[in-house]
Amino acid sequence: MKLYHLIILLVLLQIGIAKSQTIIYSFDANGSRIERKVSLINPNGSNTQTDIDSTKTHLSEEASFNICPNPSSSFITIETVHYDVNNEYSVTIFDKNGRKVYVQAKIRSQYSLVDISFLSSGLYTVKIFSRKKVDVFEILKQ
Repeated sequence: MKLYHLIILLVLLQIGIAKSQTIIYSFDANGSRIERKVSLINPNGSNTQTDIDSTKTHLSEEASFNICPNPSSSFITIETVHYDVNNEYSVTIFDKNGRKVYVQAKIRSQYSLVDISFLSSGLYTVKIFSRKKVDVFEILKQ
């Protein structure tokens, strides 16, 4: 049944009826979640973010990274929003069962290209660990 829903969603995205959605979690340095946002890409190309976390305990803070394209079949690009040459980050991708399927550490560039072509189609969680916090994204591998 879940596969059926996924196929319908992908068809709707292809013809431009449905909106593309990315859920962004932000964590503080202690690992506590401080917010959850949904980023919607409308068929006309505009992008909106909505705070949907009713249990937020700290002031709202924007995500430090962007991931695109989402969904993707081969590569994703991770962009540092506030790039600083002295800061480094690491990327870990988890499958739906919570298993690590990809790890890249000590990244210092503003843009990082991640090859996901070896992954099976499905939903994955991407955690980006920086010195200040952990940003969590969901990506769809086609």
